Amino acid sequence: MVEVKLMAGFERGIPEPKIQLFNLTPELDICLEHRSDPVTCFSQLPNKKPRDAEDIPTYQERWLAVLSMESASNAVSEDDTFIIRNVSIDWKFVSDKQIYNGVFQLPTDFCEDRSIRFNPSDYLCVRYSGIDIPHKNLSQNRSEVKCTWIGHCYIRNVKVKEVQMEIGIRLNQSGIGKSPTLPHSVISTKLKKKPLCILELIPQGESDKRLERSVKGLRTGKSVTGAQLAYYFSEMNTQIPPTGKGQPQVLYCGPSNKSVDVVAGYLKKFPGLSIVRVYSETIEKKDFPLPWEKNVGKKADILTSTDPDHVNIALHYLIRTGDNSKSTEICKFDRDFRQLKPGEVIPKEKRKLYHQLINSAKEEELKKYKIILATCNSAGSKFIPEYCSIIQCIIDEAGMCSEPESLIPLVMCSPYQVVLIGDHKQLRPIIKEKHAEDLGMGISLLERYEAKTMMLTIQYRMHQKICEFPSNAFYDKKLVTDDSVKNRKIKNWETNFWPAGSSCPTVFCHVYGKEETLTVNSSEGGEQSKRNPQEVYHVVRIACKLLDKGVKPKDILILSQYRLQCQRIRDDLKVCGIEKVQVSTVVLSQGSERDYVIMSTVRSLPRVEIEKRPSIRWMKMNLGFITDENQMNVALTRAKKGLILIGNQYLLKTHPKWKELLQMCRQNKCLVDHASDFKP
Repeated sequence: MVEVKLMAGFERGIPEPKIQLFNLTPELDICLEHRSDPVTCFSQLPNKKPRDAEDIPTYQERWLAVLSMESASNAVSEDDTFIIRNVSIDWKFVSDKQIYNGVFQLPTDFCEDRSIRFNPSDYLCVRYSGIDIPHKNLSQNRSEVKCTWIGHCYIRNVKVKEVQMEIGIRLNQSGIGKSPTLPHSVISTKLKKKPLCILELIPQGESDKRLERSVKGLRTGKSVTGAQLAYYFSEMNTQIPPTGKGQPQVLYCGPSNKSVDVVAGYLKKFPGLSIVRVYSETIEKKDFPLPWEKNVGKKADILTSTDPDHVNIALHYLIRTGDNSKSTEICKFDRDFRQLKPGEVIPKEKRKLYHQLINSAKEEELKKYKIILATCNSAGSKFIPEYCSIIQCIIDEAGMCSEPESLIPLVMCSPYQVVLIGDHKQLRPIIKEKHAEDLGMGISLLERYEAKTMMLTIQYRMHQKICEFPSNAFYDKKLVTDDSVKNRKIKNWETNFWPAGSSCPTVFCHVYGKEETLTVNSSEGGEQSKRNPQEVYHVVRIACKLLDKGVKPKDILILSQYRLQCQRIRDDLKVCGIEKVQVSTVVLSQGSERDYVIMSTVRSLPRVEIEKRPSIRWMKMNLGFITDENQMNVALTRAKKGLILIGNQYLLKTHPKWKELLQMCRQNKCLVDHASDFKP
């Protein structure tokens, strides 16, 4: 038996009780309210799109409202919280604004020893136990009872003093009434002793803070754009006199570490070109942990790391090499940290000296290079704007960056020239908060200025027949295949491998499979992720055939839009002794290419259950990610020499774009009505 606290809630407009607080142990309560609805608890629901703003202040105000929703959602999903007990808060009611502001103090040493940081815009779940409920809130036949009151706040300001840290907060939401309200027993001035509360600190993510800072720092809408690559910019910069920060530099950004690392590999091929890769603080601390910051980046560490191929250009490694004047001292600190005994504490003076040394070494190192590479978010760290002389900024994969994300390097570094490179017809920004996406956060700066873009029409990747459908469906038939692709040598086995011969290296294999759904979150996939065992069988079978023909594992890419399907394919490949074939979701494959691509669409229904005139809602329910034409475009454009699609043709036909693709496959005689009949 467990103790819970109920609150009033609504389900489809009907009031019903909901669990607000879950008593896990006598010492630990879990607030389910903000975990299930972070936006209502810590943000407000805006109703106006930022792009409709006619002036910069309104533009900023609307974007900050949208960003607050995404930020709250991200912060709660990270589940990286601190619990602080026995805190006394002084509350004050601001009558003209009808809001409650609060202030509390904590010893500075208490926070530093536990690596607890309070920052403006962080979130707090405040819980008072044993609070009296007045008679008017109870039914007539019940006596007065005591309960736990819960309120959700955000931090307004932080004042750090030598002995005490003062934190100012504002109540954003509480379960009492329509507007945030505090119980009388908490704010009464007649109390001899103020009630103590429990605080749950929910830190706002660094990336979200930078998004907000970029919008807050926006002062002009002007951008000088150019169409040159980083190498030519760096050559031009040699003719420009140094600024106060040194020789002019190029900043090359992207939405993800992968997108930036790919570009770093290309730039390394230019002889004599000096480049440096700036990784996030989370990745730095993963490679060189700080003993006094044990709670940093718990979840992010799983997904992020320094690319092994780029250790030789990574800033946090370069400052530890002999070319940097501070390297010897930094390495000595690193050795001392590794040799710490359990329970040994590093003095605050030594920590401060270490941070000063790192900052000084980074300043010295960053000035040496012509091109700085970083994600858009990392470009907002203090080092690049403070120590670098950025003249040009190139944002690669700009179609995947939300507008505020693109603003981070532009606002923080104030470049004179800007180049946006990307394809808004492929992956768009990934936004978790649906309302924020509806208000425009899913539209990139590149897409916003689509009318002013220059399209590169020559493609150097896909066989002309593979290119045919994407060109017609997504690019108004403007893509032109380069002669270098047309003149590729065809291997002997390819003539008999493809149903339509080597002149059309594409096949769609129809599978009537049975999809299965994951009911809980796991390492294999999120809740509602799906798999299709029949499609897994044919994917693995065809991959084995390609390997039998002499194709190297590194030249094969297997795609699905569902993580669970990807994991099942990996498991079956492993059973067959195949471990070096890449299996990836479509989203993570952006920027990749392989000679041969196999895609499993997963979704399936019996033919009798497929609607003849399906609604949009029906398609989203039964096709899911397959209805995302941007992802469809990504999946169809990864292959260089051969493309194999596996799915239920009758279900896919309900979507207009997939129907066009299947018709083209039928016309080209590369649609196999029974996957088992495809025997290459």
